[in-house]
Amino acid sequence: MRILHGTWLSGQYADKEHGFLVWAETGEKVEAHRVLRRAVRPHPFTVSSKTLRTLLLDLLPAADVLMRSTTKDFKTTVQLPSTPDRPVPSSLLLFEEETKRDKLKFAAWKIEALSIAPRDALNLLASLPAEEDTTPGVKVGDDLRFWQHAAHLALEILAQQRFSPVLLEEGIRYLAVWQPQFNNADQPRLDRLAQAMPAICRAVGGADQSGGVAPRALLTNFFSLTIDAFAREHADFGKTIVAAKETPVAEAWLAALRGPSPVIEASFPTLTQFYEHYRAWTEPFPGAAGATFRLCFRLDPPTLDTDPDQIYAPRLNKRDWSLRYFLQATDDLSLLVPAETVWRERGSTLKFLNRKFDAPQERMLAGLGLASRIFPPIESSLKSARPSECNLNVEQAYAFMRETSLLLESSGFGVLVPNVSGKLGARVTVKPKSQSKSPQGGVGGLSTEAIFEYDWQLALGDEPLSPDEFDKLVTLKVPLVQVRGQWVELKPDQMAQAIKFWEKRESGEVSLAEALRMSLAVETSTPIGGLPINKVAVEGWLNDLLRQLSAGAKMQPVPVPIDFRGQLRPYQTVGLAWLAFLRQWGLGA
Repeated sequence: MRILHGTWLSGQYADKEHGFLVWAETGEKVEAHRVLRRAVRPHPFTVSSKTLRTLLLDLLPAADVLMRSTTKDFKTTVQLPSTPDRPVPSSLLLFEEETKRDKLKFAAWKIEALSIAPRDALNLLASLPAEEDTTPGVKVGDDLRFWQHAAHLALEILAQQRFSPVLLEEGIRYLAVWQPQFNNADQPRLDRLAQAMPAICRAVGGADQSGGVAPRALLTNFFSLTIDAFAREHADFGKTIVAAKETPVAEAWLAALRGPSPVIEASFPTLTQFYEHYRAWTEPFPGAAGATFRLCFRLDPPTLDTDPDQIYAPRLNKRDWSLRYFLQATDDLSLLVPAETVWRERGSTLKFLNRKFDAPQERMLAGLGLASRIFPPIESSLKSARPSECNLNVEQAYAFMRETSLLLESSGFGVLVPNVSGKLGARVTVKPKSQSKSPQGGVGGLSTEAIFEYDWQLALGDEPLSPDEFDKLVTLKVPLVQVRGQWVELKPDQMAQAIKFWEKRESGEVSLAEALRMSLAVETSTPIGGLPINKVAVEGWLNDLLRQLSAGAKMQPVPVPIDFRGQLRPYQTVGLAWLAFLRQWGLGA
């Protein structure tokens, strides 16, 4: 048995000593060379770089990464819990004997590994076998599997093109790099990844490579360098740009964004001046690197003094939707500072709860100015000395929810919009054709030819619509309405489909298989006239049977028959319980 391990070695953009390391642990002890007493001993249960390369070539479906000149043999150290004789194996699959935990100490061991360049790391991790893979003799370790999950998020960011070119100042030189642009949904995922990072991910290399780096910082370095390397290799500016002494500094920046080295080739005074212009251009950008807070917009629907059971349609010319402005902490998205609080602050630093916000008024005005280019209605509020909100009509609010909010989020702003959970669809009722009692033997007592009746009606979400309610919706010409306290989007194409089917409303018949599929599936693959089926209601004995199946879905242990000679293994015990469960409900066992 061999267990594959891997981790990221932290580094800087211009460094060469960083990348992804892969090494393998085995249950067979390798021959060790004699070493001095105080020297770091070779790990006695790791494979050589040559053997590792062969192992990966056989395991991976696309192993071209291993054939590149940037993939090199690498020797480093790893800090592992150890006995005086050897490191503790990472899995009992390697050794069956257990080690006494009270006698363990951390010790450094030399290992041979393969160093994968940052530009190839995502490709390698994406090509690893899935978790359910059962290739004999090989297992992907928890650390390598962890980095595979991190690579999936990095590839998602690349696929959505959420990265941007950045100019960084580093001492007396300037770097052209690509940086990921994380959105609100990414932050909880990053937190969960950092919390789930196995300790062995930080055991390889020196203190500045992984061991002394916090999990979140190691993850951030991984995303930054792998996304930069991928974008650098695939960027296309429409023409070939070669940096030279006479090259304008802006073109030298573009050349460095595609070149193997991020260092911009230009004179220091020219670069310093260019960097000042760059900072002036990017300073209003709310998602700039290192910002502790950003501008956030929250869209509030109108406060209604009407019967919640009635349909409410906003007037087209009434500005009763409110787009409010806040400052939002980037490391705690629930922390919102209202604009009114910002304008009341007289100093240059705003203290709110346990946080400090530097230059909050200037940052808010700069952010509003940039956001007004994306959503022009914001500009009217800037005529006020202390803008705190802008009022919108229903069409502007709908445009903000469906289009502008995405543009603002991609530009680094925070956005909060009300939930529009209902959707126009069909509610189907399925019942047995005859009112007979349930058949003997459960479902097994029925044939697949058994016929069930179905009827349908229009629904918003799970709630059915009466004919009067639907007629009122047809007359409305607004994109958002409130039905029974819930805001609902009305799409013209769905309304047209609903009108056609309301006019020729028909019931029908379905077979047992189709009735079960409609009843148990979350979504049906056969919409009614182009309208999705929002809910399926089952009546009669079929509903009783399905409810009992759902309530009794937990399998109970079954005692082994007395006349059975032998001993069942755990998985065989589970299989016996499953057969008993099927037989109980007449499902063929």
